[in-house]
Amino acid sequence: MGVTIRLASHDCEDSPNYVSADIMVEIPMDLGLHGSRALITWGSWGIGSGVADALAAEGAVVGLIARDANGLAAAVQHWARRAHLATEVADVTNIGALNCAVDEIAAALGVLDDHLVAN
Repeated sequence: MGVTIRLASHDCEDSPNYVSADIMVEIPMDLGLHGSRALITWGSWGIGSGVADALAAEGAVVGLIARDANGLAAAVQHWARRAHLATEVADVTNIGALNCAVDEIAAALGVLDDHLVAN
């Protein structure tokens, strides 16, 4: 992540003395998420995957629930070296399957009382 800062002279843009530059600055952040647990539904692609990636980058332990087993397998492969991750295949519209998936992820990761992303 970075922040773009635009530097410009006080002259107007039409002036031959006008100077501007965009500088990309990496600002390290610590959101205090290291070791916290996050459960993300529909976490194998799209927004859910992006949220999982950001949380994992901050050191969170991530649990993913999705219907797509292949997508979850790809997520495991993507994050395996840099994140503690657990996944379960379930359709979140099926309450029984969802409860079972949450129980399995809780068994793998510990108490899930930090973050829930119901995507």
